[in-house]
Amino acid sequence: MAIGVIKSFEVDHGLVIVKLDGRSPEVALHVSGSDKETVTSLTAGQKIRFDFARDRHGQMFAIDVIAQPGISRDIG
Repeated sequence: MAIGVIKSFEVDHGLVIVKLDGRSPEVALHVSGSDKETVTSLTAGQKIRFDFARDRHGQMFAIDVIAQPGISRDIG
Protein backbone atom coordinates (compact mmCIF):
# COMPACT_ATOMS: atom_id res chain seq x y z
CA MET A 1 0.00 0.00 0.00
CA ALA A 2 1.07 3.56 -0.67
CA ILE A 3 0.90 6.30 1.96
CA GLY A 4 0.30 9.92 1.11
CA VAL A 5 -1.24 13.21 2.20
CA ILE A 6 -4.41 14.58 0.63
CA LYS A 7 -3.61 17.93 -0.98
CA SER A 8 -7.05 18.54 -2.50
CA PHE A 9 -10.18 16.77 -3.67
CA GLU A 10 -12.63 17.61 -6.48
CA VAL A 11 -15.91 15.99 -5.43
CA ASP A 12 -17.66 16.50 -8.78
CA HIS A 13 -14.89 14.73 -10.69
CA GLY A 14 -13.92 12.13 -8.09
CA LEU A 15 -10.34 13.36 -8.34
CA VAL A 16 -7.95 13.45 -5.38
CA ILE A 17 -4.50 15.06 -5.44
CA VAL A 18 -2.08 13.19 -3.18
CA LYS A 19 1.51 13.89 -2.16
CA LEU A 20 3.17 10.49 -1.77
CA ASP A 21 5.53 9.71 1.11
CA GLY A 22 9.15 9.68 -0.02
CA ARG A 23 8.33 10.87 -3.54
CA SER A 24 8.49 14.41 -4.85
CA PRO A 25 5.60 14.76 -7.34
CA GLU A 26 1.95 15.02 -6.45
CA VAL A 27 -0.29 12.42 -8.04
CA ALA A 28 -3.83 12.90 -9.36
CA LEU A 29 -5.97 9.82 -8.77
CA HIS A 30 -9.60 9.02 -9.45
CA VAL A 31 -11.77 7.54 -6.70
CA SER A 32 -15.28 6.13 -6.88
CA GLY A 33 -17.82 4.26 -4.78
CA SER A 34 -16.92 3.71 -1.14
CA ASP A 35 -13.38 5.06 -1.72
CA LYS A 36 -14.89 8.39 -2.86
CA GLU A 37 -17.06 8.48 0.27
CA THR A 38 -13.98 7.82 2.43
CA VAL A 39 -11.99 10.64 0.84
CA THR A 40 -14.86 13.16 1.04
CA SER A 41 -15.07 12.57 4.80
CA LEU A 42 -11.41 13.61 5.22
CA THR A 43 -9.67 16.98 4.99
CA ALA A 44 -6.64 18.33 3.18
CA GLY A 45 -3.52 17.33 5.10
CA GLN A 46 -4.99 13.99 6.20
CA LYS A 47 -2.76 10.98 5.66
CA ILE A 48 -4.26 8.05 3.76
CA ARG A 49 -3.19 4.56 2.73
CA PHE A 50 -4.33 3.15 -0.62
CA ASP A 51 -3.47 0.85 -3.48
CA PHE A 52 -3.14 1.79 -7.14
CA ALA A 53 -5.17 0.28 -9.98
CA ARG A 54 -5.55 1.06 -13.69
CA ASP A 55 -8.65 0.72 -15.78
CA ARG A 56 -8.58 -0.71 -19.30
CA HIS A 57 -7.89 2.79 -20.68
CA GLY A 58 -4.80 3.20 -18.49
CA GLN A 59 -6.38 5.72 -16.12
CA MET A 60 -4.94 5.50 -12.58
CA PHE A 61 -7.31 4.94 -9.63
CA ALA A 62 -6.87 4.85 -5.87
CA ILE A 63 -8.55 1.80 -4.35
CA ASP A 64 -8.96 0.49 -0.81
CA VAL A 65 -8.54 3.99 0.65
CA ILE A 66 -8.06 4.05 4.43
CA ALA A 67 -7.44 7.03 6.72
CA GLN A 68 -3.98 6.69 8.23
CA PRO A 69 -4.19 6.90 12.03
CA GLY A 70 -1.94 9.22 13.95
CA ILE A 71 -0.88 12.81 13.57
CA SER A 72 -1.34 14.27 10.10
CA ARG A 73 1.50 16.31 8.72
CA ASP A 74 2.32 17.83 5.39
CA ILE A 75 5.07 16.19 3.35
CA GLY A 76 7.64 18.29 1.53
